[in-house]
Amino acid sequence: MKKTNIYIFLTMFILFLGFILLAPLSGRIRIDPNQSSMDLKADPVTTDPISKFMLHFSHDVTADPISLDDIDDIVINGNGDKDLVLLEINEDDEKARVECMSPYYLMEVDHQIKNRQLILNLQGSKIKKIVIGLSAQKIKSLLLNNLNGQVEYSSRDTVTTSIESFTVAKNSTIAFHEYYRDPIKIVSTLNVNLKDESKLSFKGYNIHRLNANIENSLIDVSNVSKIDSLDAQLSGLSHIRGLKNSKVVNQVGLGGNLDYYNKH
Repeated sequence: MKKTNIYIFLTMFILFLGFILLAPLSGRIRIDPNQSSMDLKADPVTTDPISKFMLHFSHDVTADPISLDDIDDIVINGNGDKDLVLLEINEDDEKARVECMSPYYLMEVDHQIKNRQLILNLQGSKIKKIVIGLSAQKIKSLLLNNLNGQVEYSSRDTVTTSIESFTVAKNSTIAFHEYYRDPIKIVSTLNVNLKDESKLSFKGYNIHRLNANIENSLIDVSNVSKIDSLDAQLSGLSHIRGLKNSKVVNQVGLGGNLDYYNKH
């Protein structure tokens, strides 16, 4: 076979692959309108095997935010250590709302509202990010259960902690992580409650006052930028890592059962 014929054949083959494969792989799924029902979203019939395969990865991107009007408390039930979930807190949002999303699009999430409490259930979901938008509204408490999460305030410089208290429970691992390179300053009191062998750490952050109740859990202040005042009540096997030799925690008040803390 002449080289010219080989080149022609290869060119046609590549064009064929491009027509058959590239469109579905790029997200353009071919639907046969004649064989599908009137509601294409509910009952789509694809025209080729690749489109049929890619259809399993398609999602409806029209999920609506969850309003926080008349909500006092938020509970997030997570997936444990399986996935890292980013919790972005925006105190300058136009509306008080919660948005749940995969890395690329909004997603519906199993949730319910009871007695002014919003409960989000992430078990089995593909949620990677939750944005909590707060305007003038305050949330009394944010409870994180069995969650591997990273908290970021999207404000550039200072925040006033519109969430009055954080509770980290049921073996959760939560890190307050800086959104920008410069440490974010929390100018009001940050109240945290830890229990059930949970862990809380800080990277960056300049905290005016940190109040903590720690029950069989751990707080790590090794990488915090500054804490003006820390008051903590400890019980059970509880510890504050990095506190004993810290040069950035100015005033410390510890109470409760300090036996485990003093031994470590």
